[in-house]
Amino acid sequence: MNKKVKRKIAVLAAMLSIGQARSLAMDSYELQTKTQSNSQLTKDLAIGAVTILSGALLIWGGVALAKYLKNKKPAKPSIDQETGEINLNSVKNIRFLGWKMKGKNNKFINGESFIRSGNTDALTPEDLAALKELGVKTVIDLRYPEELKREPDKFSGESDVNYKNITIPVSYSSFGNMLHMFNIYLKALGCFNPTEPNGSQFKHVRKNIKEIFETIANTPENGKILFHCYHGKDRTGILSMLILSLAGVSKEDIVKNFLECYNNDGKSEVQPFTKEAVEKFIDFLIKHYGDMEKFLKDECSVSDETIKKVKKRIISS
Repeated sequence: MNKKVKRKIAVLAAMLSIGQARSLAMDSYELQTKTQSNSQLTKDLAIGAVTILSGALLIWGGVALAKYLKNKKPAKPSIDQETGEINLNSVKNIRFLGWKMKGKNNKFINGESFIRSGNTDALTPEDLAALKELGVKTVIDLRYPEELKREPDKFSGESDVNYKNITIPVSYSSFGNMLHMFNIYLKALGCFNPTEPNGSQFKHVRKNIKEIFETIANTPENGKILFHCYHGKDRTGILSMLILSLAGVSKEDIVKNFLECYNNDGKSEVQPFTKEAVEKFIDFLIKHYGDMEKFLKDECSVSDETIKKVKKRIISS
């Protein structure tokens, strides 16, 4: 083999070696790139997986928290064991009706069926939940429609509470004397002859009283009834007297309950009621109608069945 041929073979071999080296270098580069790319992809996939997992955990945690908050029962408010007053932050003059009172046969009545209260428009969500936890299923708002427009009842928007606005009309003009107070209370119950001027309104009052007692009777047996007006004194006091009388509570205890609640809230602009005025009011009803049950049946057309259900609710078996 001559030098010329050898030289050509050497050049060709060198070219082949360079090409192979370049090819190997390219292959190595591509492999490295792919490795890096795969490594980055692995990182990206790992980050994505962690992100998805974190999001899923957050969603699960949020759902679990929502269920917990929904099912969490609010703490029951403290109750004064002597007076039956319910201690809330947003509503005053609120207590169980007939707490530790005795009725017929000197037996204690059910002092946890009814709650009498001042205006509930200021109830906080926490206090509202606490009253529902106590078992309130029916709320009877004794205020006038114009009062509701200014201060709507917080219970009126609760789907699991039967809210009723049924008025017992009591004038809030300042009471001049005991006789004036006594007459206003009699008018509030429609105890005057319907043939007198403006007598038709008394028929309407009696119709309202009938509706109140039917609402009480139709409340589930395990549900409590809360009733209130503005200060929890006059209109609330009248309904309290009717209910306690049905339970056979003595006149002395009925008057005591009335005056305790009447003087519990100093915000009222009306003159405080006197013991004598309340006693005279009760005496008048008993003298003219025999007792409260007869008054409700004969004058307000409350049925025997309704009376029976209301009495069963407050008279302990």
